[in-house]
Amino acid sequence: MTSDPLQFYRALSYPVPTPEEWFLYDKKSLKSSHKHHYASRPRVNNITKNIVDYINQHTSLYQSIPFVTHIYLCNSVTFNAPTSESDIDITFVTQEWRLWTARLYSAILFRIKWVKRNKTHHAQRFCLTFYLTKNHCNLYPIKRPHTDQYLTYWIAHLVPLRVKDGENPDHILHENNRIYAQLQNFPHYLPVQLDTQWPQNTDDRKKVIIEKILSWRAGDIIERVIKTIRLPIIRHKNKKHKKNHGIIASDSMLKFHHDKRDIIHDAIKITTKK
Repeated sequence: MTSDPLQFYRALSYPVPTPEEWFLYDKKSLKSSHKHHYASRPRVNNITKNIVDYINQHTSLYQSIPFVTHIYLCNSVTFNAPTSESDIDITFVTQEWRLWTARLYSAILFRIKWVKRNKTHHAQRFCLTFYLTKNHCNLYPIKRPHTDQYLTYWIAHLVPLRVKDGENPDHILHENNRIYAQLQNFPHYLPVQLDTQWPQNTDDRKKVIIEKILSWRAGDIIERVIKTIRLPIIRHKNKKHKKNHGIIASDSMLKFHHDKRDIIHDAIKITTKK
């Protein structure tokens, strides 16, 4: 199955990128001059530029979260489609058996710095809603029953923001290689560029110390305690919703964002009929 980018972007009211800005979707449009290009976005909108500047002002935050191997920028910013009310969605990849610890530490740290999204302040604030462990980054088990174009394009538009030294920046992409069958001319690397020096791989000294201290049994105990306390709270909040909105809480994935993929799928179907 080959996804049609025009249907997808128009259904979401996102700007449609040109081949020079992104990768090629249709083999018929493949030109020799584009075969080995490195994508860039010469027409990045001003809001995206402002958000990138804001992210760069807070590099110390995502460099200081223990047990995190990768941080990816995702959603509207990487689609070059943020508005003045958009938040900054980021996805974390953590070490095994430290998922809950990394989540709690990052939430506290971003809240102390007053840059974490909340109910009253969300514009250009960081949204910490998706955490994966490094060995469980294959996202197709959570694919919707229908043709889940959004998941495919979400993976394709990930931008590595911070990567631990020695790790592969394209880790999630390599764990989800079905994307190549859906986007026929997708290159074997994450191609979205936002004219930055990302990904960064410098670790904060405190982060390194915390990881060493909590790498053994003490860290295992703290991980279990955090999960024991937080899991009932998450389940209670989830029960308040009449329908399951895709919230997941396990030892390998924490997904707090209410899932809108069914709505997006219906919008794509309507756009296709038009």
